Amino acid sequence: MDKRDGYLGPVDIQDNEKRELKPSGTMTISKTPDPGFRVSGSIRSMRIGGKKGFALAAAFVLVAASFTIALVVYRWDLGVTLTVDTDKREYSSGDPVKIHLQLKNHGFSTVNLVYGNSITLGIVISDSNGNMLVREPKYALEVITEVALKPGGTLNWGYAWDQVNDTGEHVGPGSYTVLAFSPSSKHAYQTESMFSISG
Repeated sequence: MDKRDGYLGPVDIQDNEKRELKPSGTMTISKTPDPGFRVSGSIRSMRIGGKKGFALAAAFVLVAASFTIALVVYRWDLGVTLTVDTDKREYSSGDPVKIHLQLKNHGFSTVNLVYGNSITLGIVISDSNGNMLVREPKYALEVITEVALKPGGTLNWGYAWDQVNDTGEHVGPGSYTVLAFSPSSKHAYQTESMFSISG
């Protein structure tokens, strides 16, 4: 497949087949099928390359003695994503809340990340009123940290919270939010997840 913008080709033209590529990136293929041929439904596939992806959506429609296949090309930017997960959604009082963070490069080229100190991944836990209870890591080394995230590469970090806030008090039942962050100098990634503690 030719990867130039707005172009799909070269392609083989079969007997009784007509193809037309429009400037919008849509290719229309018309063909008279063999006697007794029936087709219906839809097919969607996806191809990702570099920092751009290509999605091909083919809709099959039976119209009288012929059918039409429409190919539409979409493009979008791909890059680094940050995810945060807890091992459970609900915890009993006193149970450790196990938290896992992952920064992943979904592209096909290395992404170089630079941090102003030793913290590459961290969390903030807040209650349902938005009050900050915990921030981890609490301390950082004042050094420039560089991370080369290769294609498909990940940066992982885990923390087990003992349900005690930064002032040394045990928290009570309720809903809590864990905000994950990765404060690189070019882009500050962040995402969040929720969990609850029962009495």
